[in-house]
Amino acid sequence: HMHIKDLAAHYCWLDHHKTALEAECRRMGLPYVSWHTSSSDKHHFVLDEQYSGAMLAWNHFYSMFKGPVATPRLIRHVQDRDLWRFELEGTNELACYLKDNVLTMAQWVELLEDDSKVQKAIEEGAATLKVYQNQVKRLSKKAQSFRLCGHMGLAVNTGMHISEVGNELAKRSGNFGACWFWAEDKVVVSLRSIGDFDVSEVAKQYGGGGHKAAAGFQTDLVTLQSLLLEGQSHDRANA
Repeated sequence: HMHIKDLAAHYCWLDHHKTALEAECRRMGLPYVSWHTSSSDKHHFVLDEQYSGAMLAWNHFYSMFKGPVATPRLIRHVQDRDLWRFELEGTNELACYLKDNVLTMAQWVELLEDDSKVQKAIEEGAATLKVYQNQVKRLSKKAQSFRLCGHMGLAVNTGMHISEVGNELAKRSGNFGACWFWAEDKVVVSLRSIGDFDVSEVAKQYGGGGHKAAAGFQTDLVTLQSLLLEGQSHDRANA
């Protein structure tokens, strides 16, 4: 099959997904490395799993058109959550605000240009943070055992707070947490892990991909049922 990158006169690709990085290195006959940049008359791509997509885009386009520009607080908070670091005060609160509000393009620009607007959003988001935390706790209590590629984890049926719930289940299982839900004609499975467990390697076995600590794949109801039944069998055998 022809790839869009083979057909385009020129393309620019910015990405931070480990599995995408590996696939492109294989395609170009290059060894896998933790980061890879390349450019030519035909293409320019940056694959770097150390940054979020938002940070990669900011660094690329502003260095290209405006030279060095201080990174807005909004971008730094987005990366802080996307990479699941939470090193910046207010990241959780800002995430709650952004979940609760559908912003216009003008409002997004305001948040990018005015850090005081970000601070106001953080203050507003604090009001709903505790509500969301309680929802995560309730959802996590409904988890079932789940086996993927011989590894046991915990899974729950939810399309809400999948990163937070998945992370809580990963802590409890010691391997991974999974959130699954039905979307149109398929089952979507979102995976989270902590420590050394690499969910992107597991997701690849089911046709998906992602990061070491956050990945996912799509499947069908029959496969989902078998994974849940395997988990139940494991629990009975170890009761």
